This record gives sequence, C-alpha cells and structure tokens, in this order.
Amino acid sequence: MMRRWTPFAYGFRPFFLLAGVYAAVGMSAWLWTYPTGLSLFRSLPPQLWHSHEMLFGFIAAAVAGFVLTAVPSWTGSRGFAGAPLITLVILWFAGRIAFAFFNTLPLIVVISAEILFLPAVMVTIAPSLFRTRNRNMVLLLVIAAFWSADLVFLYAVHAGDVVTASAALRAGIDVILLLMTMIAGRVVPPFTANALRKRGMDVSFHSRKTIERGVFVAMIAYIAAQYCDVQLFHFWKRLTQGRHLCLRNNRCGDATSEGLAPQVQGFAVGLMCEPQGFDAIAHQRGFVGFSIPDCLASAFRSSRLVVCAVSTN
Repeated sequence: MMRRWTPFAYGFRPFFLLAGVYAAVGMSAWLWTYPTGLSLFRSLPPQLWHSHEMLFGFIAAAVAGFVLTAVPSWTGSRGFAGAPLITLVILWFAGRIAFAFFNTLPLIVVISAEILFLPAVMVTIAPSLFRTRNRNMVLLLVIAAFWSADLVFLYAVHAGDVVTASAALRAGIDVILLLMTMIAGRVVPPFTANALRKRGMDVSFHSRKTIERGVFVAMIAYIAAQYCDVQLFHFWKRLTQGRHLCLRNNRCGDATSEGLAPQVQGFAVGLMCEPQGFDAIAHQRGFVGFSIPDCLASAFRSSRLVVCAVSTN
C-alpha cells in the first residue's frame, strides 16, 4: 500500500522543496533578465533583485526548514506541522510574489509582504527554546540579525540608495556564514557518527566546546575584518612578501572515509564552498594574492576538519 505524502507534517518538507525549486526559478529569471537589460527593480540595478531573492528567498526558506525541524529535536517538543506550517509557507510565498511584481505593486505592499516571514519563524520556534532554556536560543538572535539586514535593504530600496542596499546584502551573507558555522558544529559531527555506525564502525562522539567556540569567534573576526580588510590584506602581504596568504590546516585524520551517507557528503561539500566564497569576495574587492590551488587545498582541508570533529576508536 502506497503511503500518503504529507507535505506539512515536518518543517523541512515544504521549505526544503521550496528552496530547491526557487533556486532554479530565481536563477532562470536572472538569466532571462540579465542579457536583455530588463530590470525587475524599477530604476535600481537588477542584480540587487537577484541578490535579495537568493538571500532572503532561497536561503531564508532553507533556514526555516532547518530550524523548524531541528528545534523539536533539540528541545524534545512536538514538531511544527499543520496550520502553523501552512501559515509560514503562505507568508514566504507572499514575499516572493511581491518581489516578482515589484515594478507593478506599490512599494508599501511589497515591504509589508516581505517583512512578516522571518518574525513569524522566530515566534513559532521561540516558545520551545525558552521553555527548555536550550543553548540554541542564540538562533533567535541570528535570525533577528538576518531580518534586520532585510529591513535595512528595504529601507535603502525605498530611498534609492544602492550603496546601503549592497551593504545590507553583504551583512545578510555575513549572518548566514555565522549560522552555517553554528550548524556545522552542532549537526555535522553527530550526522557523521551515525553514518559511520551504520557501516559497522565503533565511533564515539566528543563535543569540544573550546574548538566550537573558537571557530565561532574566528568567523566573527572574519566578518569584523571586512571593515578593515584592505589595510589587513596589505599588512600581511608586506609581512609575508606576498606569500602564504591562505591559512592551511595540513594535519587531519582520515574520518572522511569513502562511503559516508549522502547527507554527510552534502554537508562536507557545502562547507568546502565557504573558503572559496571568501576567495571570491577577495577577488571581487581587488585582492589577487590568493592562488586557485591554495584556495582549493584550503577548502578541502576545511571540510575534512569539520568532519574530523568525530573521533573514531
């Protein structure tokens, strides 16, 4: 007997599906409008629309799917399903439809439709986190910061300020980097351990608070450094005479053995993209001291470092 598909039984089901579909739709719309010069953003540069929708449309859906699934697991509370989940999906759709018709709808309608989704996600997960005093309450602050970046972007669009709008998008990316750092420390090690156990390997999981906090602080330092990155770059370039500008981790265990579960491989591949993203930012800002082999090596080693948080006996 075929099991009935229930799309609103778990938070990840609608939002992971919507994230995947919207990534394809958003990129297709961008590829169609870019060569024609058609702007979906009135007189503002069209790349602002594309950047906003990839960040606050696609990524926001993925974030919502994750937290709505993870919070019940972390707190031992009942999962978010049914009417609350449907309401969140409707609010997400409202923002996407409003931005799709940005040129025809009044700006106040677009802003009103866009600003409701992330606060609704926070209101949904907050009671479970506060009731159990879960350590992941910091997620609420991260989502609030992400929402604040969206608010600043909307204000900049209203004022026609391209510079502030671009800065708001950059801030939103920085917040997502922080969130990915948190997720990597909490999710990747146990996922890897479970995958190894299914292969019959005796695995023990050790949570190293010092390393976890150190990585988080390092990411905050990276974000803060963006405000003085030009000066820092040229300082290190002079100090090292233009060599060894990529920090490397040359020693890691072999926990990345072949045959790991697809979700573990997916996490590792995703984390590999972070250093290359940093490299892309550097090139975009005119820094040319990072070689492609160095970046690829750093990316691979970074992914192994995360997976090696699980120690095997």
